[in-house]
Amino acid sequence: MKAVSPALNALLTGQTNFIMADLWTITLRNGTVLRYTDADINLSYDGDVYIAKDVLLKGAGVNWTTGLESDESEIELYPNRGDSPSMVGGVPFKEAIRNGFFDRALVRRERAFMETWGDTTPGTVVLFIGEITSAEATSNTAVLHCNDLRYLLNINMPYRQYQPTCGYVFGDAKCSVNRALLTKNSAVNAGSSGSVINCDLTDAAGYFNNGVLTFLSGVNAGISRSVKYWTAGKAQLVSPFPYEPSVGDTFSIIPGCSKNFAGSTQSFTASAQSGSTTNSIKTLLANAPGYFNGGTIRCTDGANVGQTRTISNWQNGTATLSSGFASSPGVGDVFILTAVSSNTVGSCTGYSNTTRFGGMRFVPVAETSY
Repeated sequence: MKAVSPALNALLTGQTNFIMADLWTITLRNGTVLRYTDADINLSYDGDVYIAKDVLLKGAGVNWTTGLESDESEIELYPNRGDSPSMVGGVPFKEAIRNGFFDRALVRRERAFMETWGDTTPGTVVLFIGEITSAEATSNTAVLHCNDLRYLLNINMPYRQYQPTCGYVFGDAKCSVNRALLTKNSAVNAGSSGSVINCDLTDAAGYFNNGVLTFLSGVNAGISRSVKYWTAGKAQLVSPFPYEPSVGDTFSIIPGCSKNFAGSTQSFTASAQSGSTTNSIKTLLANAPGYFNGGTIRCTDGANVGQTRTISNWQNGTATLSSGFASSPGVGDVFILTAVSSNTVGSCTGYSNTTRFGGMRFVPVAETSY
């Protein structure tokens, strides 16, 4: 049963002729609100104006269900083209759909009943409230597929799954990294293209790998692309921007995260010193105590060439092994020592986009929301 106002109830029960028009409210995830109507004129209702001749919408019948099964709806859209194209935040409408602006946007569809055109005072009936679950754009039209909010009940709880790598979204509330503090702004330099952006930033190679580059001005304003590889002053993108950028176009860029719980590895070469045994290799390396704990040591020459052992403890330049080499090393035998993550949640303390964040190898705590 749909709730209606007393005025609308009186209109529907006392009149045989009245005018109907649908009112659409689409709220994007970034807070932008779009309002349209399929009427021939703009309509005002509850203090908001619904635009008639920008994007034409055609809503399919709503599949109403009872119980916990989600209602479904489909919307066909016909954006304006030519001299006055339909826009979303300065981006052409269909381009905005392709770039994910409408992903999980909230849709509200109401039907207004009027005695005369423009008189929406009797009120409306809410036909559908839900989220856009998928969107498609063709050369002339766009289609939005929607489900009411009961579809969220299909999400597994606990939301996080037991897994060796991090399941958080970089920068979300559970990750807790403040992405805004890591964002840098720059401008396009000469020699750039849709897939390669040159700039003046001098961050080390790999720093912005897996990150996101978003244009702030120019023909690509508001459009983002993932960074495949970064070298000082150059971003190689996973896929090109739709338009060639111009020199001076400004953009923001933020580093990403590899989500590799094991973290980065770092290797050092050292030679065995006097006093080394099969279980204890003395070196001249000055790495901090515990640096190589859980790491490996591999012999590259001498009697143990090719053999690898796990380091159980590192202290004062000496690697104590979990199990010894087959033979005592000779003075000067060369070894490669490789450090790895300690594989504890503490490994993720302090953000490092080249290693990991939030990963864990234990069953996560109970969750009641996502």
